[in-house]
Amino acid sequence: MKVETTVFLSSEILGELDRQAGEDDRSEFIERALWNYLDFLRRMDSSVHRKSGSASGGGRGRPPHHV
Repeated sequence: MKVETTVFLSSEILGELDRQAGEDDRSEFIERALWNYLDFLRRMDSSVHRKSGSASGGGRGRPPHHV
């Protein structure tokens, strides 16, 4: 089920989003990117837990991002 929401993005990222996905495909592109990023975080958490033998948090490795 899709739910309408509002997200505030910088004009720089919006411009890049439109270059990559086009204005008509923004929602699909953002959803796919978020699923991929969430999967990345889950894999990083699993990797940290395997290395430390710990079930608690720990630092998450994250790909670089713009601030």
